[in-house]
Amino acid sequence: MDACHDISLEPQTRRLWSLWEMINFTIGPLYTIRYMLWHEEQSANLQLVQLTVALQQGRQPAPGPSEADRQRIAAHLQALSVVIDRLHLEATGNRIARFVAGLRSACNVNYLESELRTLRETMDDEIQFERFFRYDRAKGLMVLKVEGDWAAVISAFPSSRADIAHAVDCYASEHETACVFHLMRVLEHGLRALAEDVGKTFDVQNWQNIIFKSNPR
Repeated sequence: MDACHDISLEPQTRRLWSLWEMINFTIGPLYTIRYMLWHEEQSANLQLVQLTVALQQGRQPAPGPSEADRQRIAAHLQALSVVIDRLHLEATGNRIARFVAGLRSACNVNYLESELRTLRETMDDEIQFERFFRYDRAKGLMVLKVEGDWAAVISAFPSSRADIAHAVDCYASEHETACVFHLMRVLEHGLRALAEDVGKTFDVQNWQNIIFKSNPR
C-alpha cells in the first residue's frame, strides 16, 4: 500500500482508533510526506546558497525550479492535503492552498524555500495541539463490545443506547463520576416504564416515590 496516496479511513473524533490504524492511516503518511517536504526544503536552501555564491563570484547562477520540480512538490502537497483535511488542520490546509496557487506560476528558488519552510512551521505548530487518549486495553475492549454486552438493555430500551455508550466510554477513560451520571440516565428509562406500570407520573425529581410505591413494605 502506498501510505502517501491510499488513505481510506475517516478519523472521526469520537471513535476508538487502534494504534495500527493511526500508524498506517494518519501518523505514517503524515510523517512520510513531511519528510519529503523537509528534503525539498533542504534542497531549496542549498540552491539558495549556491545562487548567492554564484552572484558573489560574478558567475551565471543555475536556473530556478524546473517544471518537474514544481510538479513533484505539487504531488507532495496534494498527498499532504488529504491527511491534513482528515485531521482538520485548518491553518496548514490554508497554507497548502496558498502554496499550490504559487506553484502554478513561475516561481524562483527563494519563493520555494520560503513557502516550504513556512508550511513546515505552520504544520508543526498546529500538530502540537492534537491530543490523543490511550485507553487501558481491557477497558478499551469494553468500549468496542458495548453493543453486545448491553444488547438486552438496548433491545428493551433503544433510547438508552447513547447514554450506555457514554457511560462505558467515561468508565474506560477514567471519568467515574460522569460514568455514574450516564448510568443513572440509563436507569431512568427503566424507572419510567416501572412508573407507568404502577400508574405514576415519572420525572427526574421523584425516583424515591417511584421506587417506594413499586416496592411496598
